[in-house]
Amino acid sequence: MEYTNKEIKKGINLHIIKNEKFKTNLIAVFLTTSLTKENVTKNALIPAILRRGTSKMKTQEEISKNLEEMYGATFDCGIDKKGDNQILKFYLESINDEYLPKQTENILAQSINKILEIVFDPQVEEKGFNQEYTNQEKQNLTQLINRKNRQQIKICI
Repeated sequence: MEYTNKEIKKGINLHIIKNEKFKTNLIAVFLTTSLTKENVTKNALIPAILRRGTSKMKTQEEISKNLEEMYGATFDCGIDKKGDNQILKFYLESINDEYLPKQTENILAQSINKILEIVFDPQVEEKGFNQEYTNQEKQNLTQLINRKNRQQIKICI
């Protein structure tokens, strides 16, 4: 196993871990922000909204079709809390190019471009993110919070 860490810009690090044991590549983007009362809900919404569409792939269905064309690549995202920080996490896993026919386009390069597009080139409108997606994800988050609260009440009784 080979590990490389490069600082691309101040506060932006690239970590590369080469391991011959796996037949897939995993590309991850982690965005860390301070956990505050003002941004906790907004940060929870961001990954859910970004996964819904980009400027080029307007819908989640288009993203899924695109990933499927890349030999079934998968994308996932979420959010974690670590200390006083929130970490927005984005993952894309794709097959290693060594296991593809020789004439196949570079899947690793496509994977890197795809995750960067999802994270940094979202579908936006005049006032920011796609309003329909934002409203739907707000509803989803509200339902998730309410469901967890009901479960906690049942456990406490």
